[in-house]
Amino acid sequence: MLQFAVSLALLGVVLGAPTNNSITANWVVLKLISSTIHGNWLFCTFPQHFCGAVEIHPEWALTAAHCLEGVLVENLAVRAGSTTRSFGGQVVDVRRTYIHPEFSIRTLDYDYALLELAESISIQTASAVALPEPNAPVPDGSVAVISGWGTLSSEGVVPEILQVVEVPVVGYETCQRLYTNLEITDRMFCAGDIVNGGKDACRGDAGGPVVVSGRLAGLISWGIWMRSGPVPWSTC
Repeated sequence: MLQFAVSLALLGVVLGAPTNNSITANWVVLKLISSTIHGNWLFCTFPQHFCGAVEIHPEWALTAAHCLEGVLVENLAVRAGSTTRSFGGQVVDVRRTYIHPEFSIRTLDYDYALLELAESISIQTASAVALPEPNAPVPDGSVAVISGWGTLSSEGVVPEILQVVEVPVVGYETCQRLYTNLEITDRMFCAGDIVNGGKDACRGDAGGPVVVSGRLAGLISWGIWMRSGPVPWSTC
């Protein structure tokens, strides 16, 4: 079962290294193809690229449901098969979106959405990610690989080259203790370096893949930016 990831290493800094095609062949950037703004800060901050997504089939991609709040499908496209944010690869329009019927914008539970593409992703530098077995757990302490074009700090710049970093999965009880006023649901798990901090997802990475042991384990979903110390993030 896919889950969404809650960010735990929330020092507001991503120290990921530029990545290569072998690691991120499944990564898809979700972009607006119109300058129309629909009131969501993600789109205002990133009028070109505003969220991540991941290819699960040549005609389907998966992203975070909250990325699609207030967005018209005719303004959506994906770029696949490129590690460069603004050019290269294959750009495909989105035909239809399917937000999980139980998605809650208040709690970000069930933060999933399917993107039906207008044509198949056919570029050789892209391929569908391996999906998890049904109800497969995400073990505490396992290494999660996250990647994206999100900002390099909480108020930082957006990189041109896709970034990647490894973060440990953090146990439910530890995560819930750190997020005392927020609910970590059964659809969520947490990941982040709560000992050293400094490695994390950031603004613009939402909807991107969280890969554990070579399979998609979840999507980058949400977190709280803490300047006082490391806190994990949550994935659906």
